[in-house]
Formats: sequence, structure tokens, C-alpha cells
Amino acid sequence: MRLSGHLSPQPRLKPTPFPFGKPQMNPYPTYMKIGVDIDGVLIDTDTKGYLDFCREKLGWQTDYESFRKTHSWFVGTGQTNLSVMTKAMLRFISEVEGSQKPIEGAHKALKQLSEIADIYLITSRGGLIREVTEACLAQHLPDMPYKELSMDNTNKKTDSIITFGVDYYIDDSLWEISEILKNKSVATTIIPFPAFHGVPKWEEINDPRIHLLSIWKEIKDDTEATRYPELRQKAWKEIVEFIRQDTQE
Repeated sequence: MRLSGHLSPQPRLKPTPFPFGKPQMNPYPTYMKIGVDIDGVLIDTDTKGYLDFCREKLGWQTDYESFRKTHSWFVGTGQTNLSVMTKAMLRFISEVEGSQKPIEGAHKALKQLSEIADIYLITSRGGLIREVTEACLAQHLPDMPYKELSMDNTNKKTDSIITFGVDYYIDDSLWEISEILKNKSVATTIIPFPAFHGVPKWEEINDPRIHLLSIWKEIKDDTEATRYPELRQKAWKEIVEFIRQDTQE
């Protein structure tokens, strides 16, 4: 079996029910670890709505077009204090109904991947909204198995990827992925997930750790919003197929 990144030193054997009530060892132990971002990958947060909210309610000089290019909350909000941004996000989520929705295809895909890997959620969301995040995941992605929810990872996702020993990491942010790739010791395979805030030119990033989904060929700057659900479902289906095949080679 070939894996793209770090390996768990000792595979964990998962107990399964035995017909007579005695535990039995699963013949298919978990060998892999998959890291997944939340916003834009599992949960569709109304980014433009959040930035508009911060401008109208808080008086911030927000810039959605800059966010589209960088996928950086610091750039988009014009703020430098993560705690301040987190409190604003908490207020936005609390006051604006429908500000968070599940990404199409994510629930089914992660349940499938959890059969062959441990799932780690690695997000830039601040710890102040952990309870809100957990409630959102429980509501929109029920029974989604994950080993850990790691928060406060703005500009620090590389550290979490190394700490958890992640083999594959899925994120939609050009900014975050570019930061991860700066660390040449990271052997993790990075899978950019389709983002519709702006379409990064991933093909210009010459790094063997990037696995570019074929679905990107269908995504343009002017892609109609009505196609987002279809494209996201295709992306998640392709991710599952790629990881399954990659681990069997």
C-alpha cells in the first residue's frame, strides 16, 4: 500500500460486534489520516454576507474582491485581531438565519472515507465559536465521524497537519494551501476543493504535493451559481475515488 504522506506508526484495530457478544478485531484497520477544512469544504458560509454584515454593523472597511483573490479573512475584513474577527463571525451566525449550509456531497463522502481513514477537521475558525461550529456540524452533517476538531489554525494549519500526521488534506483556500506548501518537509497530498469566491490558477503551482481534481476544468470565474451543488458533489465523489485508488497502488 502506498500513502502520500505521514503514516500512523501503529494501525488501530477497531472492534466490531461478534454474533455471541464477544469483541472481534476488524480485518481492515485504519491506516490513514485525512485532514479537512470546514468553511467552503464542509459548510458553505455566506462569506459575502459576513463581510457586508461587518461593514454595515461594525463599520469595518471590508473588501470582498480582495477576499476572492486571496481567501484570507485578514485581507477581506481589514482586521488583524483574530479574536475580534471570531466574535464578529459569532454575531453574524447568531443574527443571520441561513448563514451556514452544508456543502453538497460532503456528508456522504466523509462517511465513506471514514471507513478507511481517521478524519481530522482543521479550521481557521476561532475557538470562541467551537460550540456553534459543533452544533452546525451536528445539524447539517449528522453522524459524521471525526477524530478531532482543531480550531484557531489561521496561518497555522501546517502545524496541525504535522502534529496529526495527515496523509491527505482538503482545503479551498489558495492562501492557506500556499502557506502549507512553503514547508518542504510536509509530505501530505494537498487537494484543493472548488471555491466559487474566485478561481485560483492552481495549474500554475508547480508542486507534486498538489493533486488537482479534474472537476476544476469545469469551473470558471463566471460559473453560474445554479451549478455549484452539482460541481461540489462531483468534486467530493472524485476525492473519494482518488484516495481509495491511491491507497491501493
